[in-house]
Amino acid sequence: MSTRIEEKYYPDGKLETRLYYNEKNELHREDGPAEERFYTSGKICSRRWYFEGKLHRENGPAVEILHFIKRPVSIYYYLNGKHLSISEHRRQVMLQKLTAEIATDCEVRL
Repeated sequence: MSTRIEEKYYPDGKLETRLYYNEKNELHREDGPAEERFYTSGKICSRRWYFEGKLHRENGPAVEILHFIKRPVSIYYYLNGKHLSISEHRRQVMLQKLTAEIATDCEVRL
């Protein structure tokens, strides 16, 4: 899968935004956030994880809005573009893992 990276800069040349796209031109990245926004100081402002154009992250919040000292101020959990509470997110991730394990176990027994 090919990746296209798009960067936008502030007038002074500092990085403002970095976006990762797949070949379908959807925001997408499997090894980190697909959208990163920066303060004029260069510190990270926000990060968003996308999978095939949908907000999605299994191992944490898909959206992190950070204070300029890099501490999350607001976090939002998403799976396949659906906003979830933290408890529902954990439940859904656990259910997906169990389903995958059961499917693998059934294949091995056949």
